[in-house]
Amino acid sequence: MIRPGSALSRAKTKVSTSGVNVPVKNVEHKAPTAEDYIKKRDWVGAITLLEYQKSVTDTRKDQALWLGYCYFHNGDYRKAIMIYDLSLIHISEPTRLLSISYAVFCLKK
Repeated sequence: MIRPGSALSRAKTKVSTSGVNVPVKNVEHKAPTAEDYIKKRDWVGAITLLEYQKSVTDTRKDQALWLGYCYFHNGDYRKAIMIYDLSLIHISEPTRLLSISYAVFCLKK
């Protein structure tokens, strides 16, 4: 039994002063992205989402770099180095130097 005035009973419909039932708007929640987790500094959430995305599809080029970034900031330095090493193998030659410089900069902090 739902108590009168509880949040559950108010969520279904709202009764206007004229006595006509007005349906409540359904708020659509979108799934958070890895960038949302990174902005909040939720490294575990970002790692979980990026690992899941990697297992489903591997289409994003910067996904491995973000994963290494999250592992680094989460304190798992060995895993970050391993991911950076593996991702540098797959990066094209013109951007490889930039990626190596960024990885070295992050690891020297």
